[in-house]
Amino acid sequence: MPAIDLHALSRALAEQLTADDAIRDWCIEHADSRRLTPVYGNRSLFDARGGFVLHREVPALVVELGDISVDTGPGAMLSQIQLPLLAAVVWYEQCPDRAFAARCRLAPLLLNAVHDDVTLGGTCSSALIERMEPSDAASDPAVRTLRFEVAAHVEHRTGA
Repeated sequence: MPAIDLHALSRALAEQLTADDAIRDWCIEHADSRRLTPVYGNRSLFDARGGFVLHREVPALVVELGDISVDTGPGAMLSQIQLPLLAAVVWYEQCPDRAFAARCRLAPLLLNAVHDDVTLGGTCSSALIERMEPSDAASDPAVRTLRFEVAAHVEHRTGA
């Protein structure tokens, strides 16, 4: 098996989601944009004074690595590696009711987009969205987020 490339895995997720036609339609309808802008790495949405920092990137898809876990048995020749990707879609919406409606529409679109190619372009054995969490930014009531975790799985064989 080739080496595990976490950078490629992160980029593959972002490419798959930003290329999805239904998500593009959502961006046009709810974020007045033709696509999500990928932003990599754990970035704070707000500065120390509470000001929003991702103005140019919104609507954004933020992708970060989660805690990697490895499951092996004694003398195992095969390891199951879980590579979680922590992600969030960030957009502006003043109206709480429209923000709720946008999240309700976005959640199944994200699920479907990941399901369309569960190998994320061949970067993992399988991937699925394990959980979603809506979160509105307390520092700016117009900033909306839908956070989600993608569990990517890789089987790694060790030599005999």
